[in-house]
Amino acid sequence: MTATDIIKIILNFFLLFLVQIFFFKFGIFGLAFCFPYLYFLLLLPMSTNKNLLLLLGLGYGLLIDIFYDSPGLHAAACTLMAFIRPTVVKFITPSGGYDEHTPVSVHILGIRWIISYTLILVASHHFFLFFLESFSFANFFTTFFRSLLSTILTSFTFILMQYMLSSNKLV
Repeated sequence: MTATDIIKIILNFFLLFLVQIFFFKFGIFGLAFCFPYLYFLLLLPMSTNKNLLLLLGLGYGLLIDIFYDSPGLHAAACTLMAFIRPTVVKFITPSGGYDEHTPVSVHILGIRWIISYTLILVASHHFFLFFLESFSFANFFTTFFRSLLSTILTSFTFILMQYMLSSNKLV
């Protein structure tokens, strides 16, 4: 990983954090919430060390928790997402595999791979986050519906951002 890649990752970290805090703090009718800050964790290189991935997930989640006034909910959900990410990548990677330095890009990996990757990780994050927030199965269907709508909204946003921001050049 070059110094330019590290600078891009750091800029993504701060930019997505600010976008989340200032533009996406409230949901649509209290049912669908978009969490573009997850874009940072989804875009980390596939070769990212598992321990570093867990620390980044925990730290980024705690930072979001501070501004959302949620006691560790985002930290727990981001840590879970970081924990299962390597397994998801292995599960959906074709038999030939990818170079460990292949960037997560719709132009390089293809739309099917990106949709699978995004839906699995975002759904795990959202379902864990919303069920942990409700901490009860009393409102199971409401929580399930919120998780589902938020997964669709966040995944759609991620895929849209992939097409808008990533270049179609092989890096």
